[in-house]
Amino acid sequence: MVELRAYQKEGITKIFEAWNPKGLNLMKVLFQMPTGTGKTTVFSEIVRKAQEKNKKVLLVVHRTELVEQIKDRLASFGVDAGIITAGIKPEPIKAIQVATIQTLSRREYPNADIVIIDECHHSKADTYKKLWSIYPEARFLGVTATPVRINGDGFSDLYDILIPLGKLSYFIQEGYLARIKHLVCGIPDVSKIKQVRRDYDLQMLKNVMLDNSVMANLVDSYNKFADGKKTIVFAVDIEHSKSIVEKYIEAGIEAVHIDASTPKQERKEKLNQFRNGTVKILSNVDIVSEGFDVPDCEAVQLARPTKSLVLYLQQVGRCMRPLEGKEFGIVLDNAGLWLEHGISYIDREWSLEGIPKHRKVTNPKDVITIDT
Repeated sequence: MVELRAYQKEGITKIFEAWNPKGLNLMKVLFQMPTGTGKTTVFSEIVRKAQEKNKKVLLVVHRTELVEQIKDRLASFGVDAGIITAGIKPEPIKAIQVATIQTLSRREYPNADIVIIDECHHSKADTYKKLWSIYPEARFLGVTATPVRINGDGFSDLYDILIPLGKLSYFIQEGYLARIKHLVCGIPDVSKIKQVRRDYDLQMLKNVMLDNSVMANLVDSYNKFADGKKTIVFAVDIEHSKSIVEKYIEAGIEAVHIDASTPKQERKEKLNQFRNGTVKILSNVDIVSEGFDVPDCEAVQLARPTKSLVLYLQQVGRCMRPLEGKEFGIVLDNAGLWLEHGISYIDREWSLEGIPKHRKVTNPKDVITIDT
């Protein structure tokens, strides 16, 4: 039996109070909790309780890699789930189903009393929005650390209530998350990069980030502030990520690259090399920012400027899990993201209406920098 933390129990209670027909009777609940505080544990317990009452549950994720990870987590709660994703034989007889949104949209939708959407900040995509019309009588639960879209829009059109679990500072003070040391390691000039779909044009951005001085600074800042620590690097695209790996290897530091097209077995081997410490640098493109559980990550290196607050906070969250002997999670900000979105560990006021209020840092002395 999985032992829940007090705040997880509190969150579950609030969700059921919102759903309760004799209480608030709200059908669509958006639940926010910081990365690393156990959202999978929360919705797994909700699924377990639903199973006890013979309810049918559909759990929707946005990436194939997360399906089996969540199925295994549900199993630890005594829940045997079917899977709806490409390459795996469906088991429609099972009351609990875990589905990728891409495969689900091409198949017959299962019956569901409850629909749970993991990483629900993706849920304004048309494939997600369709779920609301398919399941008009179902209770919805969206779960995310960052309830906002890249353009700052909120989710008031899809959800009835936002339940934030607690301030980030609380989880850090109580030791549920590691303290963060945010280091400003470079501020690339992105002033001439045009925007496409409200973020930087990737081709232009890559050209800026592949500049020799910017690339050299990645290795220099790692050696100065995170030497020997397991570090996840977030790159612009595949070419950029592989170039980063080459730079680290040239400097005598073991590094590997993964992306969405990396074969499953190869990806597994590289992740294991990172976990066991054989490889210190894991460079990736969008694959480790959400869902991947790498609890012994000690540092992240931000090498991709972005307009997306969601992407920024998801990336930083990879180094916030506590670990014995880990004094800080180290953020090597080589992308100037502290200027764009504020320092990573500040408390943010989330709302259904959209972009949270936060205190932007305007003085580099507020953080530790290379050039002080």
